[in-house]
Amino acid sequence: MTRRVAIVGTSAIPVGRHQTRSDEPLQVLEQEIMSKLVVDAVKDAGVDRKDIQSLIFTVTRPYTLQKYFHTFLVSHLRLPCTGNVMEVMGNGMTAALAFDQACNEIMLGRTDVALALGINMEAATPSIDHAMSSMRSTGDVDFHATAGFIPISWYAMDAMRYMHDHGATREQFGSVAVKNCHHAIRCTTRWRNTASRSRWTR
Repeated sequence: MTRRVAIVGTSAIPVGRHQTRSDEPLQVLEQEIMSKLVVDAVKDAGVDRKDIQSLIFTVTRPYTLQKYFHTFLVSHLRLPCTGNVMEVMGNGMTAALAFDQACNEIMLGRTDVALALGINMEAATPSIDHAMSSMRSTGDVDFHATAGFIPISWYAMDAMRYMHDHGATREQFGSVAVKNCHHAIRCTTRWRNTASRSRWTR
């Protein structure tokens, strides 16, 4: 019998600056934000936290203070998992891989409820630190890094190769950016409207 998968609950914070600088006396930690998101997602789904048996996390950035983030958060939230609790990473596909693996957990019968989740805070990290610790060490450190290649360069070369092989145009690639910006504007506007209503109803 083939099991089917459905999204029954979600939760997210708006894109923005939620992180404090590293030199401030009080820090906003990723697990503080993520804990609330998990609680909100469970409530939105209408399930009990004991129903969650598998959690698939995106890999956190190297400057995340809480190491072994996935196992820590499961213990912190007291989730009695019997399925897989893991982190996945795939560059620009990381979130999609987490979702895909969460679906696999359900289809393989390891759980009836799985969470795909992740958090990535970079606002308080200087750009030079982010570039040196992440982007410039993603590829071959003996070749790519010294030649100045970073993931954005790879994406550009992949796009040029795709255009060469399949005849895609610059306008077609540009329409993807236009579409993404349009969606981002709609999400930002919706969040601002909701925040405004919340202030007036308190």
